[in-house]
Amino acid sequence: MVGQAGLTHTWLSPSPVRVGQSTARFGWVSQAGLYYKGYNQEHDYDLGVVTLATGPTLIVGSAWRGNINLQVDHLTFGGDTLGVYTSLSPSVSARMGINGEITGDLQWVRRDFKRSIDVGRDSNYRSFGLAYGHLFNRGQLAVQAGGRWFDESADTARFSNDGYEYFVGARLRAWNGGDLFARAAWRRARFDGVEPLFNAARRETERRVELGASHTFQTGWLEKWQFSGTVTNVHNKANLSLYGYDRDTVQITLGRGF
Repeated sequence: MVGQAGLTHTWLSPSPVRVGQSTARFGWVSQAGLYYKGYNQEHDYDLGVVTLATGPTLIVGSAWRGNINLQVDHLTFGGDTLGVYTSLSPSVSARMGINGEITGDLQWVRRDFKRSIDVGRDSNYRSFGLAYGHLFNRGQLAVQAGGRWFDESADTARFSNDGYEYFVGARLRAWNGGDLFARAAWRRARFDGVEPLFNAARRETERRVELGASHTFQTGWLEKWQFSGTVTNVHNKANLSLYGYDRDTVQITLGRGF
């Protein structure tokens, strides 16, 4: 069972501000979120996340926009506190022509683990991402592609890793209120230290493919509710057999924003 709830509050300045020769709107966005994934039998693997986030935004006409997000995540695993993640994530998006947009973002995360078995996993995570999106057929088709570089420095070398990932995705407005979407991503990671059971450093390549559809009801008792379903396949190839796996996930969601 997976449960998720969130609340977002957005404040915009009542009057515009000047940025160079352009008119801009300053704002502030705050969020709170709850996530829980519980298993029918294997409760030692139940996962819970409580998220609090806040930060300023700046929208400069239709030319570009930016924001800085400060976030704290409290994670529980099997009913016990797993750790606390504190992150700072600035990003900026700029229009490219009429139908294009490019987005760049930075992320820094401090990961503090609380369980004694996780000694050595405390780390600083850094990443940089760049993506380009484009609209076709008067906005009926949206395509986005991008990549990310990441580096995680942990107290113990075998938990430190670096690598990169890249992705491509598309969303098609297939009928009134209905979308079809697909996304494929590849991620490669290289770990620094030697795994004690294998006497070798860990290397991983993950391939993730997601297909889905959604429909927003226009009338009836489900008006403004969105029903969606996704099928995801993950293939993780590793040089150490312990870390290689395949996973298929089917997810059905019914939700509404207010």
